[in-house]
Amino acid sequence: MEKATSYLEKAALYGALEQEEKAINYVNQAIQLEPENTAGYSLRSMLYVQLEQFRNALPDINKCITLEPEYAGHYFDRGFIYELLKEYDKAISDYSKALLLDYDEKQLIYRDRGNLYFKLKEYDKAISDFSELIALEPDNVEHYESRASVYLSLGEYDKAGLDFDKMIALDSDSPEAYNERANFYSAIKEYDKAIADCNTAISLDNTFFLAYFNRAASYIQLENYKKAFENYDMVMKIDPDDETVYINRGNAYKSLKQYDKALADFNMAIEKDDTNPAAYFGRASLYEELEDYKQAVSDYTKAIDMGLEDENSYYGRGNAYQQLGRYKMAISDYSQAICADPNYKDAYLKRAEIYHLIGKTEKTIEDEAAAQKISDISRAKRVVL
Repeated sequence: MEKATSYLEKAALYGALEQEEKAINYVNQAIQLEPENTAGYSLRSMLYVQLEQFRNALPDINKCITLEPEYAGHYFDRGFIYELLKEYDKAISDYSKALLLDYDEKQLIYRDRGNLYFKLKEYDKAISDFSELIALEPDNVEHYESRASVYLSLGEYDKAGLDFDKMIALDSDSPEAYNERANFYSAIKEYDKAIADCNTAISLDNTFFLAYFNRAASYIQLENYKKAFENYDMVMKIDPDDETVYINRGNAYKSLKQYDKALADFNMAIEKDDTNPAAYFGRASLYEELEDYKQAVSDYTKAIDMGLEDENSYYGRGNAYQQLGRYKMAISDYSQAICADPNYKDAYLKRAEIYHLIGKTEKTIEDEAAAQKISDISRAKRVVL
């Protein structure tokens, strides 16, 4: 009679070959022989993850925790599954439990938990985790990039700049490092410095198309459209099938009010990859500007359905719904935008505008007051700076 370990070895082999169903059959046989062995449940859980059946992966990893409640690795694995399920609070709880149980690879916990804190805008906690990560692996460039991104979100530009500088000090031959610092300079509107870093990145690797992208974006901010389009042309030569260059160039044409060219680029982006929500968002914003609000709603909806559920998508669709007189839908979208960004002043003002139109005076006053409070806080911050 074949032993459970033999079945698990076969399961692992088929799993590596991406033949998950065969692998699961072997795991099932192993579990029948040794129902108290966590190795089988753990492997089957990960096989379900490979199949993107994340919910099905939970019972097996839960069984592992029941059998071995003090083993840190099971909590880390379950945290990973919860993260895939977008149940972020549960993921953080499990990562934290794994850390308390002295998980061997603490850097993985600080990395993954830090990224979740960042996603949830719990910036102080994210900085704490990334700082722990840096202490464990001080020569890893990516960790400085992660922390710098948080500092950038907090508006702590000096600290962000130091981390980007550290990236380059650690890996001065990396075009990626210069490109990331270029992103930083662009974010703080130091476009000449951004272009200089892009130039360095390109000198290190003249096929590094992201540097051309970023250089084009800086030239657009400087209103040097000729140089911007030259850089987009370079990207097209390097990777003619990349749809994002058409999205970016389409946005540039839209800024120049060259609407036919913008529409052609957005259509080409969708033709090359009809699963990229940014292409639909770009085309939706163009239709909105052209006052084709039905098409705008259609494209904003596609972008949202594809996962671009940010405040700008809901705000844009809300504007289109408002123009179509669909006030209930517009209010819902403005509310979603505010939920995504509680400091979105324009969303409060637009929602107040509709409340006024439909005679809801009290709600109008509330939203106008909320918008004014955001303005006052923003003005106070500028005075302090």
